[in-house]
Amino acid sequence: MRPVREPGGLAARDLVVAVGRRGEERVVLAGTDLRVAPGEALLITGPRGSGKSALAGALEGGRALRHGTVRPADGGVVGWSVTGGSHAPPTRAGRRKRRDAPDLESAAVLVVDDADWLEPAKLAHLVSRRRSRTLPTVALAQRRLVGFDRYLRLDGLTLTPEPEPEPAPERSAAGAGDLVVSPEQLEQLIVTELEAAGTPTSTAATVASVLTDADRRGHHSHGVELLPTYLARIRAGGIDASASLGLVGDGATLKIDARGGFGQVAATRAALECAQRADEHGVAAVGVSGNNHVGMMAAYRWPFQRHRVVGFLTNVSGPSVAPPGGTRPTIGSDAICLVVPGEQEPFCVDFGTGVVSAGKVRAAGNRGLPVPAGWLLDAAGNPCAEPAELERGGSIPVFGGHKGLCTAVIAEVLAGVLGGATVSPLVAKQRAHPEQVMGCAQMFIGISLRSFPCDPAALIGVLRRAVRDSYETEPEDPWFPDQYEERNEATAGNEGIAVPSAVATALGWTGR
Repeated sequence: MRPVREPGGLAARDLVVAVGRRGEERVVLAGTDLRVAPGEALLITGPRGSGKSALAGALEGGRALRHGTVRPADGGVVGWSVTGGSHAPPTRAGRRKRRDAPDLESAAVLVVDDADWLEPAKLAHLVSRRRSRTLPTVALAQRRLVGFDRYLRLDGLTLTPEPEPEPAPERSAAGAGDLVVSPEQLEQLIVTELEAAGTPTSTAATVASVLTDADRRGHHSHGVELLPTYLARIRAGGIDASASLGLVGDGATLKIDARGGFGQVAATRAALECAQRADEHGVAAVGVSGNNHVGMMAAYRWPFQRHRVVGFLTNVSGPSVAPPGGTRPTIGSDAICLVVPGEQEPFCVDFGTGVVSAGKVRAAGNRGLPVPAGWLLDAAGNPCAEPAELERGGSIPVFGGHKGLCTAVIAEVLAGVLGGATVSPLVAKQRAHPEQVMGCAQMFIGISLRSFPCDPAALIGVLRRAVRDSYETEPEDPWFPDQYEERNEATAGNEGIAVPSAVATALGWTGR
């Protein structure tokens, strides 16, 4: 195919890449968009046989491209396969360059295949030189390499952002100037602040319990760092601290109108009603409308544990996420949570549909840290590491490409359409519009284990062992969904919870 030139970077649209002879080909990438900004260094990882070399060929000049367009910057694309050497396996020895090395630093777009077999210092120098000339670089490798601006993984016919192995913003260790308190002290401090703002004691206790639970479990993005925003919203009118709930329905279903109150109050009532009604009727559904931010969805797990009910919880929030290939925040980082009763405490899966929650980006800013590659785009759609760009019109990519978008649509229909007669584009952002009720919505669905007899703890144990057995050696934690929270709860109990100095200062807690 003849590439269409587009100055300033590399844009690939609706790529379908396959290997093998026509009629016998195997598709390795299906209907995926890819954009590489000027000066950006992108690394695409994937296991052996995943199709990385075929993708490299498609980006270079159309080889293996079955459908779609590749629009390189003026000057075209130079592709380079690493030559054999001390770092190359025997099967790679003697592989030749597709272009001469002198072209590598000045090519409008450079695609480097087998980058993990290149001398690390040589690769770092090449990327640095091209970045200084605002020339984009795409490298493909089996393993993660340092020094790139963004990381994607080729797996399952799509390209998905690859998160940091250990996200820095979620570390609970105290930094210089941070206030360290016990979970009990933190909960009481939050109650005191909310009461001083005119919140009834029972409401303040509910909100404080949910925020502290998030900090205890290591999800600081949904903990006390939200309190300054909540207080500002009370003052501006976006949260009615004294709101009473409206309830309509009986039997297995119920609708709750939050009436612009604290989200935690309506969500706590919804979890309790859902678990009780499912215990009585076998299944139950409770929708919540007109609500504000509810915090961490897993915080509402305990009624399901007490009533031996499996809970499926969904939430829609204001726009902060860009759909696959998009550059603007037009959909919410919706939440999906599964609660399964256990022997001592419930097993939870709780995640948002962005590659990371917006709160985790802000948590990094509160600690003066950049965000890991792949977490954030600026207002122009370029990858960036500055957390403040989120408030300047930046966006978080949806996780998992189009499959992640499908997951978000599930939450939109259950929580938004059914629970609150809304969808995330209609939900107000709590920081941008502190004077407005967010209007977010939730759906709580419960299924009683008495109606479907089984031993969920034992069967989840089988899954846990199956995941562990896929590794040749004992994997490092976390390798299963509940391990991160278990580790952080133990740390919080022994060492306390660190409140970032920026948050402590905003709340007037410095010097305590």
